[in-house]
Formats: sequence, C-alpha cells, structure tokens
Amino acid sequence: MKKNEANQNWVQVFHVIQESFAINKHIDFFKWLQGGVNQLLPHDVLVAAWGDFSVGDLNFDVSSNLEDIRTQKLIDAPGVFTYLMTNLHQRWLDNGERWFRINFFDADGINIQPPTPFTRKLVGMNSLLVYGVRDTRGKNDCIYVFFDRAREFQVQDSVLGLLMPHLDAALRRVEYIENTTAQEIV
Repeated sequence: MKKNEANQNWVQVFHVIQESFAINKHIDFFKWLQGGVNQLLPHDVLVAAWGDFSVGDLNFDVSSNLEDIRTQKLIDAPGVFTYLMTNLHQRWLDNGERWFRINFFDADGINIQPPTPFTRKLVGMNSLLVYGVRDTRGKNDCIYVFFDRAREFQVQDSVLGLLMPHLDAALRRVEYIENTTAQEIV
C-alpha cells in the first residue's frame, strides 16, 4: 500500500469513529454499519449477543442488509442460535479473549436441530469474525459476530482494534428493540 493510500485509509477510520459519537437510535447504528463501517469491515450480518453465556441466557441484536435477518426473528426462535453464540463465546475465551475469524465457514453445520427461518438465511454465509468484550462489572460478556458471504474475512488488526470499542459503545447507547413491531425493526 502506498503512503498516500495508507493515509487515506486512516483518515477514513477516524472519520467512521467520529461518526459513532452521533449514534442515538438503532436506525442510526444500522446506517453507520452499512456505510463507513462496512467499507472498513465488510460484512452482511452483525449479531451482538450478550448475557450469561454459561447458562445460555442471552440477548441479541441483529443488524443486517439481508431480508428476513432481523432481531425480532431471532428473539422469536433463538434455540439453535443460542447454541452457536455460546460455542463462539467459548472459542473466544479459549483464544485468550482475543478476536478470531473462521474462514470457509459451514453455516449449514449449525443446524444441529431443525433449522429455523433465521438459521436458513445464514446458509449463504461463508466466513465470520468474532470480537468479544468482557464486562467485569455487569457480568455480561458481549460477543459481536460478523457474518459475510465472502469465503475469507478480510480486516486489518489495527482497524479492528480501533473501531470495535466505538462499535461496542454505540450499540450500548441505543435502545434494545425487543418490544418493537416488525415494521419498526431495521
């Protein structure tokens, strides 16, 4: 990468970080993800899962540019997905609480139980990236799982390290959309 391109990349990273401070609503978060964040961290679906992973008591938030992959769909039928998120959380712990990616991911393999409409939509995903945040005070760890149709998940370590704390802070500022109707969910 040439020096001028590298400088432009860092300007873009800092611009995206600066935009995160204006996020107050879920729709703002969604637009931010699909805009600048997606240019730096290409993905089709982001699932945030938080709660007590040891017992599978989890909450979810989904931001997706794919039809029918929405938070409400997951809340209505979380079984198989809770299993997957618990498994990914354990892998994050086993990896020293460092982010990791799985390339050439077999989303069809998550259907240990009969597939749900939500998990059927993930069959086209071929790679994922897992980034976790330890919440020592609240005892609710959070993992962010980025799914993508690309065979390999591409992201620079330094970009991820700068961007993710701001993504985590932005999502914590927006209202959890558990009690909204399907038309309100983005």
